[in-house]
Amino acid sequence: MRACGIELKGNTAVLVAVTGNKEQFELLNVVKKIELAEMYDNAAVEAFYSEIKQVLEVNAIERVVIKKRGEKGRFAGGPASFKMEGLIQLAASANTSFISGPQITALLKKNPELSLPKLSKYQEQAFYAAFSQLSL
Repeated sequence: MRACGIELKGNTAVLVAVTGNKEQFELLNVVKKIELAEMYDNAAVEAFYSEIKQVLEVNAIERVVIKKRGEKGRFAGGPASFKMEGLIQLAASANTSFISGPQITALLKKNPELSLPKLSKYQEQAFYAAFSQLSL
């Protein structure tokens, strides 16, 4: 199973891709961040779409998981993140699903032995999203 977890932060998509299963997995060497430079510029939107599509195709990603953001309230995602979410769904020929923060917390409780591979702090949530799709 090849899964890609994505966390959207502002106008940036943070990606982490893994392969294997929950007991034995490895990180794939993918682009770590893809930025939507200007959400109202057609060329920038097309560039973001093309880059996401290429990363998913080149790495033969079977499942894409996007960490959910709030739709309203203090922690709501911005308009660029919702546009990026739609572009990712269109670019992914694989199954696309969503995971919430509480679902990630539950995942960590079920897998207390899980140790993070060598990642930057900003990639943790994207890793957990990808890890959630690995089968036993």
